Amino acid sequence: MAVEIKCSVTECEYNQNVKCDAPMIQVERNHTSAASNSEETKCETFKPRG
Repeated sequence: MAVEIKCSVTECEYNQNVKCDAPMIQVERNHTSAASNSEETKCETFKPRG
């Protein structure tokens, strides 16, 4: 099932019209042992536009 993922990081290679077009998404904790809100996570799939 395809899922649309919104992304406002326009500097990312996978951003296509404010939607993520990456074949896979990887999200990690942002230096915390357990995330309790979105600010404590980060997208590892980010790839700078070439």
